[in-house]
Amino acid sequence: MDSKSAVVGTGTIIIVVAAAGVVTTIQAGIIALLYRKCAKLTRKLQELQRENSQSVLSLRSEIVGLRNIVNLLERRIAESRAGLFSNSAQDSQRIGIGRVKSVNSVSEGEYADAVDDPDFFRSSSKMERPKVTAAAAEREYLEHFDRLHETGKHSEAYDELVKANRESDPEFLWRLARACHQMASLLEPKNPKKKEFLDEAHRYATAAYEMREDEFNVVKWMAAVTGSRTDFLATKERIEQGNLFKDLLNKALAINPEETTLLHMRGRFAYSVAGLSWLERKAASALYGNPPEGTYDEAIADFLAVTQHKPEWLENLLFLGKAYLAKGDKKSALLHLEKAVAANSCGDENVEEESEYLKEAKQLDQIIRRNYKTKIIS
Repeated sequence: MDSKSAVVGTGTIIIVVAAAGVVTTIQAGIIALLYRKCAKLTRKLQELQRENSQSVLSLRSEIVGLRNIVNLLERRIAESRAGLFSNSAQDSQRIGIGRVKSVNSVSEGEYADAVDDPDFFRSSSKMERPKVTAAAAEREYLEHFDRLHETGKHSEAYDELVKANRESDPEFLWRLARACHQMASLLEPKNPKKKEFLDEAHRYATAAYEMREDEFNVVKWMAAVTGSRTDFLATKERIEQGNLFKDLLNKALAINPEETTLLHMRGRFAYSVAGLSWLERKAASALYGNPPEGTYDEAIADFLAVTQHKPEWLENLLFLGKAYLAKGDKKSALLHLEKAVAANSCGDENVEEESEYLKEAKQLDQIIRRNYKTKIIS
């Protein structure tokens, strides 16, 4: 059987082929390519060290990144050999993967020796070794951090990203900002570590934004971090950052209009600003210049847009009901609060926060029914 199929999941991509040696050869090719690049960089690094070049630190950082990529791919090989290709031990032995030294244990001067080993490329398969690019290996490495995020392993992602020390790479920086933001979200507001994580996230997000301000994920996490930090700022700075927050949300949503998290955040922003009293607006305008602007209609429009994609998101339904209630539309408010109570799902991993949203939705629902005796006829 020469056919092969690709099985793609949210976390990993596993290529299943009849000849187990082909997959191992692909992975061997990736590692071989990376070893060659490491060897080349190492030789250049040694030359630069003799010349006291300013590029030494940058090259060291790139070598560390390549080491991490190779280690990740070696783990993938081990998983494949232990699982899908458990019967291909003989082929793997001929390929020689098991004899390659771990990158962590190889000194910078040994990269060339590792790839010069003829056994490294030996394979029982007569098929031509596929060409593998460093870009593909880099994508796999970055996707590793995305999988950690998707599975809630934020601490692990944070530790690995910090250890990689690639602060000149915007793809790493926005992921670092995301990891810091998620670490902060797990802490109570009074915990000083929360502000520390958000400040760190802001530093990474700002650096990424300065390098690549038109990339969606960079703008998205710059916006998210900016909004989260406002709770820890003085009034004047909070107003200034509030205007920046709205601009970033608008910019990100211009790139991807269907991003529900950002739509909800913009709706929340408009809802909060719309709730300011006339006196508060005048005071803010007199003291700090132009305060942020927002209306309940703008908030409702964004919340409704979210329901097109996430109709049972409890938090969004709750604020949609509150926005309608603030406008005096009690019938629409009750309709969406009922949906919130029935949904009973916040869509995130903070169970305590979800419970508070549900509690508030139930209380508002009861207040409207008791005071206004409104009934929805379906």
